[in-house]
Amino acid sequence: MFAPRGYYTWNEISRRVSSWAQVIVRAHHLQIPDSQLVDFILREEESVLPWLDYLKSNPKEYAIFPHEAHLLSAYLMANLLLSTPVSMCSPVGTVLRAPEAALLHADRFDFCVWDWARHESPQFRIFYQTMTDSGIEAANPWDRFCVLEQFNGIISIKNNSMDTILRALHHWDATERDIERTITPFCGWALCWHQDDFPQKLEELFYEMGGEFMEFAKSWDASIETTGLKRKSKGETLDYVYECALSAFPEGKGNVTWPETEKKVGYSRRQILRALEHRDASWWANGRGQDQGK
Repeated sequence: MFAPRGYYTWNEISRRVSSWAQVIVRAHHLQIPDSQLVDFILREEESVLPWLDYLKSNPKEYAIFPHEAHLLSAYLMANLLLSTPVSMCSPVGTVLRAPEAALLHADRFDFCVWDWARHESPQFRIFYQTMTDSGIEAANPWDRFCVLEQFNGIISIKNNSMDTILRALHHWDATERDIERTITPFCGWALCWHQDDFPQKLEELFYEMGGEFMEFAKSWDASIETTGLKRKSKGETLDYVYECALSAFPEGKGNVTWPETEKKVGYSRRQILRALEHRDASWWANGRGQDQGK
């Protein structure tokens, strides 16, 4: 879909999310060890052959796999939308930050914890059952984003949008008038992500989705330890990034360029700035030293 230069389109991100979902499902069924999970996901093409061998010996999984991967991809996108800075672009190129109300999934997957027990989990069971009986389109979770078109990420008021978004926003006491004022002016705009705002590492992306999100794979602890992201809460993660920044530049980065800073600290500019904000340490970016103020 359309997006300005320097931005990822909805299609680019949704395709990537779908690829991640397929590889994560393969990793789960192939019982990939904890320490190899991140590498397995990044080498998704190499995961195909062992998966095909698995399907030969477990033919029943062949019919279920597309449903499982499709549902997981929608779950990933629902969480990603509310854990990364999302922009929206008008047809003429104007870019604004997308309102949260435009990003919601009708079933609030962002409130759910992924469950591999496909026939037992109350939040996902109906999707599996309907997709298995009648096909993916009969209960397509990608079609249940309240005001987003599935194939292009364009904001659009659909037939059931008002009902679903009011239910999704029940804790805000929102009214139809609130929704109209928030959403209607941006119908026809497309979601996009600035490349500098989107996490550069897969581990970083999943970590921003929250510690509870990582429970779905039951295997992120060991993988995270290999990247330095050893803690469960976002605050503790930002503390770690801040310590890395201090270790690399005790007096602040000064005139060092951001590309060099990122290389030495080991984290993206975006993550470093978030850590500085978390610790109220803006002085570090100016290189003035802690004793000279923030």
